[in-house]
Amino acid sequence: MRQSHNNEILPKETVFDKAQADFDRIFYLGDTLETSTWEYIINTLSQRPIQERRLLIAAFTVLNRLAPQRLKQKAREKEFSTMPLNIPAGKSGKVMAKIGGGVVNTVYLLPNTERSSAVAVGIRRRNFRTPETALEYATEQNAEYKLIKQIYGSIDSLIPNENYVVYQNHRGEPNVMFIKDFIANGITDIFSIEQSQLKATIAKNKTLEKQIREFWQISTENKELLLRNQLDLLGKGNLAITGFEGQERLLLLDPHFRNIEGRTPEKAHEIEQRIDYLGRLVNDSNLNYSMPPQEIRIELPS
Repeated sequence: MRQSHNNEILPKETVFDKAQADFDRIFYLGDTLETSTWEYIINTLSQRPIQERRLLIAAFTVLNRLAPQRLKQKAREKEFSTMPLNIPAGKSGKVMAKIGGGVVNTVYLLPNTERSSAVAVGIRRRNFRTPETALEYATEQNAEYKLIKQIYGSIDSLIPNENYVVYQNHRGEPNVMFIKDFIANGITDIFSIEQSQLKATIAKNKTLEKQIREFWQISTENKELLLRNQLDLLGKGNLAITGFEGQERLLLLDPHFRNIEGRTPEKAHEIEQRIDYLGRLVNDSNLNYSMPPQEIRIELPS
């Protein structure tokens, strides 16, 4: 048995539940593997014990690639048509292009129109059993967002605008999407940048230096709260640099806490290390601490 966000006991997900979720996100949302399917299969077969679900995802991806384009387009238009969004028609119909994703969400681009700017839309990869649990999840996420935005409110343009929407997919199952400002000129994870390069960038950009300093100071002042709830500074690209050369700025792309099941003392220590690293970055000219290499970039789809 497992618990919902309101501690309601829910039936354990069956193999069929998981398979249906994977099928839907691959065939209906176009959320396919980022790497080569065959490489993914070989790596899965080399692991012991073999992870059957990974093989199933790979098999669905192969079938999706073999399916006629017209059939895939119909399936995706069916899913996207249930969303409360004004999706303009493109080459692939009224669907959105995938631009990224993480463990929980797949992120799509809703392009700009005459009436609105482009936004990023995150679709949860797993639907909810009841509308109540979906609404509770959306409420919790929105509360987290507002709290973190309030904490860092003095830093201009740090956190993109973000909203949560509960909707029903093509099966009538409740799900949650987030809608946030789209960062059009790409992002780079701040912890992936070689320290000498980052310090050189900061030295030429006083606005960026001020932002990083304020972020470190506020994080230090609120460290007990942020570490207890584990502000997610570990996800790739969650704390990033964006903007053209000479106009770079700091961006907290995902202003949320880590999932409860992923919170450990070790992760809290890693988050604290990263906060301290930012402090040394702006205060110590002899910085000799480097972060593990990580990199992420999000670009406009061609």
